[in-house]
Amino acid sequence: MKKTLTLEDIQTIHHDSLAKLLFEIIQKDHDSYKKVEKLLLASDPKALYKSIMKDINSIKRGRKFIHYGESFAFSKKIEGIVADIDTLVQDDREASKLLKALILTDSKVFLRSDDSAGAIQMAYALAADAYKDRSTKSLEDKELLADLEEMLICDGFGMRDIFSEEFPVRVYEMLYEKVMLAYTLEEAAFEKSSFHHVLLSIAEYLRSPTLYIKTKALESEIFSGHDYFDIARQYKQIEDAENTLQYLGKIEEDWYQIEEVYEMQIWAYELLGKSEDATNTYKRWYEKRKSPQIYDKYIARLKGKEKEQARRDTLKDIETLPFAEAITFYHALDEKALCASYITAYHDRIATEYLNDRFLKSFLFWLSDGYPKETILFYQDICEKSLGTSQSKYYGAAIWALKEMQKLDDNSVYIDKLLAKHKQKRKFIEMFDQAFGGRYRLS
Repeated sequence: MKKTLTLEDIQTIHHDSLAKLLFEIIQKDHDSYKKVEKLLLASDPKALYKSIMKDINSIKRGRKFIHYGESFAFSKKIEGIVADIDTLVQDDREASKLLKALILTDSKVFLRSDDSAGAIQMAYALAADAYKDRSTKSLEDKELLADLEEMLICDGFGMRDIFSEEFPVRVYEMLYEKVMLAYTLEEAAFEKSSFHHVLLSIAEYLRSPTLYIKTKALESEIFSGHDYFDIARQYKQIEDAENTLQYLGKIEEDWYQIEEVYEMQIWAYELLGKSEDATNTYKRWYEKRKSPQIYDKYIARLKGKEKEQARRDTLKDIETLPFAEAITFYHALDEKALCASYITAYHDRIATEYLNDRFLKSFLFWLSDGYPKETILFYQDICEKSLGTSQSKYYGAAIWALKEMQKLDDNSVYIDKLLAKHKQKRKFIEMFDQAFGGRYRLS
């Protein structure tokens, strides 16, 4: 095995040798050349600032469309600027100015690029995170407020993610007033919606559910399940369990995010010391989803006869589930004997093509210890499904299944019938002969 070079290894090389090697590299690699150039300017803050600003302005002035394949290299260019600021610019205030200038180039870049993979967007997110860190350390409230006003909206793309838990409450309070004025005066639908989103975010950072509700009502006085859920989250954020439950209670049981509602309800009940209510919520959650993971959490809270009854009820429930869900549940409960009986009773429902490969292999390993005949039924299904197509790329699965079933029992009769049925599939027969070395004779 080749040794991986470490920093300590590099440090043992003589300085002159490294310098010559680096000089050769930067003659061929533009990015490396720029890195070294920046390093040489590190001792001159003004020159360094000017050099980095030049790189930012080159992005700002860009006009060429950035195609999908070019978006990754372009994102690295942005990331490189962020890295230069992070590692070389020591003054936090100067770093904040540079990062703001870089962030403000995003709208034009988005408009002239195919960023389907989100690489460029992620690069700008790094710049935003760096700005949050450096500005918190250096800017006065008025300076930070002015910056946030300027950077709030990315033209054509809505609100930028530039808020931080570290920003002063007073800054958020003043910003809310300014944005509220802009929201009131704005007539264009998209821009007005963007300002509303900003107001909601500020209310959230101010940890004020009352302000959040008031802001929600600006757009509509009739709230939906999504609105109630958002409001409940605001109360959870300040650990107000009673109001969290109040707003969660307004959400219909068939709401699409009901599992998150259950989670939040359980949190609130636990905080209030209402253990029985939390247990009943787990029960409702399990009855709705029939999930082994939720069942485990529910059953762990029960004792004695109540626990035994819940387990009996669940085992009855399993038989009513679709085949794949049922065997998954049996596996999760480690009920191997019941699972084997279920498979025997409903062997005509086996459909291995709908089972995740990783789960299927784990399940078969688990079942094979004690129940080889039931396990073989699955391997036979894999064979039938793999050979039920003329596409030879699936034949390997059949060969694998045949090998595995032979480890469990003698399946010569089945294999003879399978070979006779599929003797016209030359690729399969060839693969079979290679795997089994002519131990079976074609009829």
